[in-house]
Amino acid sequence: MLWFTVALYIDIMAVLFVIGNFFYQSFMTKYPTGHNIWLNVSGLLVVIAIFAAQSLKSSGNINLATRLLWIPATPICLGVVFFIVAIIIFRTNS
Repeated sequence: MLWFTVALYIDIMAVLFVIGNFFYQSFMTKYPTGHNIWLNVSGLLVVIAIFAAQSLKSSGNINLATRLLWIPATPICLGVVFFIVAIIIFRTNS
């Protein structure tokens, strides 16, 4: 249950980032280029995965629901870890 909750929070943070990016691109840029369409589609796919995992959890299949949530959460975690390591390397070398 812990890993389900961790993956759920990671996925929700990713969806909130996508929503924020969508609104920023929609309202703040003078000439929207449409380059972020794949980011928006991936956010929609993560939302679908979240709802599917919640449905699987409520039907009693928590293991499959956890695995489903970790599919998008794994690259997000790896990206954050690599970003933090890069920041540490840049800070110590300057």
